[in-house]
Amino acid sequence: MRTFHQSDISAGFLLTLAGAMLLLPLRWLLAAAGAAAFHELCHLLALQICRGQVRGIRLGARGAVIDALPLSPAKDLFCTLAGPLGALLLLPLARWFPRLALCAGIQSIYNLLPVAGLDGGRALERPLSLFLPSGTAEKVCGAVDVLVKVLMAALGLWGTFVLKLGLLPVLAAILLIRKGRTGKIPCKSGAMRVQ
Repeated sequence: MRTFHQSDISAGFLLTLAGAMLLLPLRWLLAAAGAAAFHELCHLLALQICRGQVRGIRLGARGAVIDALPLSPAKDLFCTLAGPLGALLLLPLARWFPRLALCAGIQSIYNLLPVAGLDGGRALERPLSLFLPSGTAEKVCGAVDVLVKVLMAALGLWGTFVLKLGLLPVLAAILLIRKGRTGKIPCKSGAMRVQ
């Protein structure tokens, strides 16, 4: 993790940031950004511990992507889980920084979902690829991905129509399903990409 060969901030990131600044109260925006930054720092710290080399960091409309040289499967799993599990360390700060702790908790739970494009999907794929043939591991990951998306869609519909929580649950389910379709972490990537 000595040098960065590439850093990039896309126009999509700036547009998403501008939209968030218009829609969210500043305190919540800062809390969400702080939790996301801590999540990424945990990934970078894990890469440093594993002596991984970061090639670049890109900020896009769908979040941050850290490009690193390939690691062993065990180190890759450690670095993948470091972000969401490390962000949970912010939960004890809830007494003093309740918004930050809430945002960190929600982001961690979201990122641990076993969906392609999220840390949880990558964390599921790594151990399975060690113990199962490549095609079987991909099929299991795909089946779990579909099952989680169907469950999230059902929960979104239930929250909207039964609990009468408005459109937020359905929109959250749509965003999760869309994230899995256009996720930024390819299953067979040569480089480590973490959120």
